[in-house]
Amino acid sequence: PGDADYEGYTADAPRDAAGDTRPKGCAGCLRGARKGLSDFLHPSIRRTSLLLVVCWFTLSFGWYGLILWIPTLFKQQSFELDAYQDAFLVAAANLPGNIIAAFLMDRIGRRFLLGGGMMLAAILAVIFAFSHSAALTVTVACLLNMVSVGGWNSLDCLSTESFPTTLRTTAMGYLAGMGRLGSIIAQFVFGALIDKSTVALLCTAAGMLFIGAM
Repeated sequence: PGDADYEGYTADAPRDAAGDTRPKGCAGCLRGARKGLSDFLHPSIRRTSLLLVVCWFTLSFGWYGLILWIPTLFKQQSFELDAYQDAFLVAAANLPGNIIAAFLMDRIGRRFLLGGGMMLAAILAVIFAFSHSAALTVTVACLLNMVSVGGWNSLDCLSTESFPTTLRTTAMGYLAGMGRLGSIIAQFVFGALIDKSTVALLCTAAGMLFIGAM
């Protein structure tokens, strides 16, 4: 929606003698937070807001839950791996991923890059789960990080462009908060899974990435 499509956030706020509209004190901050949430869920953009909340939560759950456990997953493989060297290679895969994302962003569109990138990441996570080769494991992990960073860049652009200018910072704050919540919960879930079943961990991550991509 454009600014003209959203009427709930444009009313003038009360001003003090200096013309400052910011809420004062704790009570004012709470009122501001409630107002921000009400605007975020305004009927004209409610569907967009809720879809993006689900997207941020699931993608953060699947991606951060997996990436932060990559060194541990490497250590648990039955074949010899230099876990820290390979974790560095996985992190370095962000660079070509960002370059490719910048090239494709305006050519194929944000939604396609987001859905395609995270869908590929989900498929790669499944391949990772059933990999029995050291070279394949490291390569798949690098590719997973490379394609998913394009999805994250697209999500950032898509999220900011989906809200009117006056609501963008508030909306991004709520979305980032839901993303952090998803990544925190993922650490507990994957921490419980990693000693029981690596395949279950990776398939759970793939499932969450797939949901977010859809």
